[in-house]
Amino acid sequence: MDWMFKLANQRNEKKRLKDAAADGARELWTGLAAQVHEAQAAYNKLYPEAEAHVRTEYGDGDPQQAVPAPPAPGQAAPAAPPLPQPPVQPFVRRLIPAPGQPDQYTVIKDWVRLQLHAPTTITATYSSGAPTVILAVALATDGHPVLLEASAEVSMDRACEVILKPLLFDDLP
Repeated sequence: MDWMFKLANQRNEKKRLKDAAADGARELWTGLAAQVHEAQAAYNKLYPEAEAHVRTEYGDGDPQQAVPAPPAPGQAAPAAPPLPQPPVQPFVRRLIPAPGQPDQYTVIKDWVRLQLHAPTTITATYSSGAPTVILAVALATDGHPVLLEASAEVSMDRACEVILKPLLFDDLP
């Protein structure tokens, strides 16, 4: 009966590794969404909308959802609802001014949406038709979760660059 215990242990180890990878994917997913949000905010500081004539926004949900009109002069803007934690479907979108209204960024130019496909795949899809970015989560030899792009390990910063470059720097090769 030793064979049965050996096989049962193999099955248990396989399940443990699968569960550890899924837990690691959720952890990396939350970190990646936060880093994408930070990068979007940094981009807005580097390229103010008055100069770039583009505003970027980070959100969670449908990137094609209508952009609320700005408040009337003298009225405070309504508070934005808090973003869910962990993120569900974070996105970054670029807005351009409405025709004839150069100070109202209400027209959605393009967007990228991030999705976690359980248990261990993260994708970034683009409205522009840019190729989808596919990241996998795996366990390194020491057991910690890592991001993979085309089977090569990538840092969180590099993953963020790969995701946002087609949207924010689409004018560069």
